Amino acid sequence: MKKVKKVNNFGDPVFHIHNHFDDKIATLPFEWNCSKKIIKYGQMLFVNSTYVNNFADDENRIVVSRVPTAKNGKDYIQKICEYWHSFHPDIALWDWSRQDIIEFVRLQMVKESTSSPIAPLYACHALKNYSMFVNQSWNQHTQGILPDGFQFNINHQTRRDIMEPLLLERGLTYEEWQDGDSYGMIPLPIASVMLANAVELLESKEANAAFSFFSVWRRHRVHPSNCFWKQSGSKLDRLQRYFRDRYSENLLAIDKDFGETFQEAGLGDLKKLPWKSVGGLSDFCKKLMKASLTILLLLSGFRISEIISLRFCDYEKKNGEWIYEASIFKTHEGLRVPRVLHDLTGLAAKCLQDISYLDPEKYSLSFFHRGFMEGAATAALQSGSDMQKLELGNSSFSIKTVSTWLNDFYQNITLKLFPNLKKECEKVSPHQCRHTWAAFALRRMDGNVEERIREHFLHSSGSSMTKSYTKLKLSEAIKNSLEEGYSREVVMRIAKTVLSDRFTGPAARRIIKAVGSISAITPEELDEKVREISSTVQRFSATEWGFCVFFKDSEKTSKCYDPVSRLPDIDGGSGPTICPTCPNGMHNPLQEKNLIRVGIQHQHISNTHPIKAIGKLSADIVENIKKRLEGK
Repeated sequence: MKKVKKVNNFGDPVFHIHNHFDDKIATLPFEWNCSKKIIKYGQMLFVNSTYVNNFADDENRIVVSRVPTAKNGKDYIQKICEYWHSFHPDIALWDWSRQDIIEFVRLQMVKESTSSPIAPLYACHALKNYSMFVNQSWNQHTQGILPDGFQFNINHQTRRDIMEPLLLERGLTYEEWQDGDSYGMIPLPIASVMLANAVELLESKEANAAFSFFSVWRRHRVHPSNCFWKQSGSKLDRLQRYFRDRYSENLLAIDKDFGETFQEAGLGDLKKLPWKSVGGLSDFCKKLMKASLTILLLLSGFRISEIISLRFCDYEKKNGEWIYEASIFKTHEGLRVPRVLHDLTGLAAKCLQDISYLDPEKYSLSFFHRGFMEGAATAALQSGSDMQKLELGNSSFSIKTVSTWLNDFYQNITLKLFPNLKKECEKVSPHQCRHTWAAFALRRMDGNVEERIREHFLHSSGSSMTKSYTKLKLSEAIKNSLEEGYSREVVMRIAKTVLSDRFTGPAARRIIKAVGSISAITPEELDEKVREISSTVQRFSATEWGFCVFFKDSEKTSKCYDPVSRLPDIDGGSGPTICPTCPNGMHNPLQEKNLIRVGIQHQHISNTHPIKAIGKLSADIVENIKKRLEGK
């Protein structure tokens, strides 16, 4: 039998790894400051990590879902190995004490700094990654997969022990440091302002003019410089030429098309183009791209890497919705989730599609393409080979470039309009947006959320997408943290009996009774009461027909109780016909309107259905809804 040649071998100075999407090969050098024996161990730890999941075949091929993520994981392992070589070269990992592990991780959590007397700390996700590799080494050594490994796991208490001395000298608590993680949430009021700024830009007259310009250009295909007064021989742009020649025989077809298209778009009052040159239009289109990215990140729940991979040709447009025709790669194991863009996210996608000299679907352009730049127009007027080169190499911006755009939009648009927001939030990042999206989704029935955002999440497809996406893509820790934060907020609002909120139902009455009279207690005592009550809430969820405030030890009284699992099926078993009779339910004025609509529908069924038993069921539902609305 012919011997198979191995692509990667433990001890090699370089590993070759394949990207799952396109099978492109990247190299990972192992030029570490440690012995060959320790490097070989680090390579084994890397190959058996969740980023790789062992060699893919007999040739020792390494296949990863994202090369940058794999490189990041390798960097953490390098830190472990170089520390091992420097501080404990003659001691096996298994012989490290718990204190040795704590000291190692604590040292890695402090950033190098020459300008600050107290060096800044890395964010919480760095601690989680170190913990993951330490725990992996223990687990796989005890299973016989690795020749060595730590004998102590890093649990929650150990992580706290690692960080608290560092946080104490910086005047922070462990909880404050966790909340300040770079993956934390953009404050909802600031996210709302950013969205309002982005939507305003996409719905502006100038944006409408840009969409009209590109649609006309794609029909006539002239060099774009001939369309602007600053670069044309006549010193008039195409719109000005239309008004000059519209009643004469000299009117060119392209000028006529410009004039008529702008008028049909409601831009009849524009007598000239808003931009003096191709560069001016390109600069404005980049602003539109940044605004569209802001909307997509905050209201879709997509990761920045997923947004970068989206292409217009992958979507089918139906009734204003963008429905993804293929499946999206999610993990190395192949979890795939459906993608739907609607309402504001659909508006953003449509904007990106409409600002291109090229046909976005014909040339497989990604959402964040370069099709609005003069080079794209020039290539479109040239031979097919140039078009192919543009399509394959230069048609989209890199993830590194696009990742900076959200903060660019915040700094240059939002903060210029509202500079006082900088006190609350100095900068924003794409990583924060998934948590912000989830918080918006949780609050989709809250009267305190701006109307346009609430409409977005109340959309029929949006609601189902919200549920499936939250279930698949947010960890239990994140979801529970968001629910806990929101439940504390709502309990406080109920305690203060805010008139505009007006929560009604048995859960609200239970909270009011637990708080007692707030006039007789201090603000500090009220905060303590709210924390105490919130700690008894095990789940807090919002639906179109009400809030579920599931208190601990109330399983059997829940109307969605599942006798098989002996747990309430809050996510799958709730409904407008079940929840109104549940002692864990309450509603606000917005949800009250939905309950009334459900009641009217069932009243009609009760009055008209030919089968009396079904009519009786609907009549009972109407009666239960009436009781809930009457506060019984």
